[in-house]
Amino acid sequence: MTALSAAVRLDALGAFFLAWSLPMILLGSVYAVGHLRPHFTSKRHLGVHYALLNLTALSFVLVYTADLRI
Repeated sequence: MTALSAAVRLDALGAFFLAWSLPMILLGSVYAVGHLRPHFTSKRHLGVHYALLNLTALSFVLVYTADLRI
């Protein structure tokens, strides 16, 4: 039976990709506010869209910083 160890660390390559991907998420969220503005007055709950955008940012951080070893 093997043991799985997980750690979170940031190396230079991960920092490089985070430095490019997280500002793109920020620009995407600014664009999303303008794009979804006509739907603010509707009865649909728009929090799901912003939650999924935050999950995308979290997944970028986890992919670039996760260190899994078997």
